[in-house]
Amino acid sequence: MDKILIVGRSCFVEEWLIDQLVEKDYYIKVLSKKYPDVYYTDFTFIEGSPLDEKSLGEALRDIDQVVFFPIYWNVFERSYEKEFNTNVLSCLNLISRACKQSVNRIVFVSSCDVYGSPTELPVHERTITIPRTPHAAALLSMESLIMSLSFHDINWIILRVFDVYGPKQDSNWILNMCSIFKNALLKGILELPGTENTFRDLIYIEDLVNILLSIIELPDDINNLVINVAGGEPIPLNSLVEMITRLVGRSVNVSYRRELSWFIPSIYAETRVLRDIFPRFPQYSIKEGLLRTFKWVRSAINSKSFLS
Repeated sequence: MDKILIVGRSCFVEEWLIDQLVEKDYYIKVLSKKYPDVYYTDFTFIEGSPLDEKSLGEALRDIDQVVFFPIYWNVFERSYEKEFNTNVLSCLNLISRACKQSVNRIVFVSSCDVYGSPTELPVHERTITIPRTPHAAALLSMESLIMSLSFHDINWIILRVFDVYGPKQDSNWILNMCSIFKNALLKGILELPGTENTFRDLIYIEDLVNILLSIIELPDDINNLVINVAGGEPIPLNSLVEMITRLVGRSVNVSYRRELSWFIPSIYAETRVLRDIFPRFPQYSIKEGLLRTFKWVRSAINSKSFLS
């Protein structure tokens, strides 16, 4: 069984993935500045980042595959310099070191943000990328650096993830369903970024983690791919509001942050590449994913354990 290194900032996607990998008895290392909030602890934690040569070298020792998340995630970041000095340099250090060691595959968790405001819908993996923010530009630069690994006999897969949501979702996500449910339940407020007719493509966290697990287990002949990872059920925000209010079961004051349309334009994915490799994807519909998220938020509020 392959030895896995997870590199990132300990977001909720990483934490879900760590628990699942430990449960499947993988040998795991985690390189991060923050200890992940996980149920299982049977893994090696290395405090640091790819910017630190010592901790990076220790993390990559005897590793077969790397699952790489951006070190810094802020879609509102206005500084290209900060994005370069954190995310892009981290990526450069990571792949340079990986080329010198026996790493077989790097899986990079990127974002649909690289498409910017799409020139066509649905977007497919060959759709032109026009990043509109420093963060999106950094992600695209990191993708290009990772693609260069094919010339160094290292395999790679890049996942352009759309709106992932679910239990434990942290505050870095613009479309944060946990916060949305919490505010609807406690304050009777329902605020969404964009407009009533903004279309988004949501993916439930367990579906994304199952994709990551399946990619780790792919044979070596399936590699060097860019894959859109989305639920494939585009939904306008006004329909999402209807689903949320039905679950909450109380009257809410609905508003839209239209100024965020620049950051969160209508976008949804062509997922043919994903479904060709994983024909049973997704397991959860939007309705099912929202229900599971709502139940988790309600339980967390009742037990007073909700972390905002």
